[in-house]
Amino acid sequence: CVQMPPSKNEVVGLIGRLSLDDGAFEDIALPLTGISVKAEAVDFIAEVKVSQCYHNPRSLPLEVTYHFPIDFEASVCAFQAEYEDGTIVKGMVMERKQAKKEYEEAITHGKQANLLESERRDVLTLKVGNLPANGFVKISLTYITSLKAQDDAMAFVLPTCVAPRYTPPSSTMTEEEATAVAPPYSSVKMVG
Repeated sequence: CVQMPPSKNEVVGLIGRLSLDDGAFEDIALPLTGISVKAEAVDFIAEVKVSQCYHNPRSLPLEVTYHFPIDFEASVCAFQAEYEDGTIVKGMVMERKQAKKEYEEAITHGKQANLLESERRDVLTLKVGNLPANGFVKISLTYITSLKAQDDAMAFVLPTCVAPRYTPPSSTMTEEEATAVAPPYSSVKMVG
């Protein structure tokens, strides 16, 4: 992943929830430390691979959640989480209840686990369980999407955030975090 400079004013990244001694919770944002995007387009169809790197600066393992925007017409075809220790967790499609059960069992037993679910057609929710203390994780998501004709070119749109008004109701995002979100997409016009 391309390394990004730290930002003092933006909240970007995985959202973790710490359980405090008094039974309350503290939400924390883990920093996005790098990103890479690779897109290949052929005949108005694009295969897009987005990789994002995150760091857990805490001294204990965390379970974190991230709402990941994708194109409305996209179909996910691969998911992978690569941890600093070399562990690679690859996604498998399974029934929602079974996936949740296996995820919960894995994190209960201290294993690194991930759960990627579709909130809506254009929003995925990723849970990363047992992200190691002071550790890094590289999340890679590959999807296929159709491109639109625009003038005499193809139009490629890369969603970059879930805008506050589209944040799912179950989100743990605070109002401050929601207002720090960037515009909902970036676009590139491909001439050809």
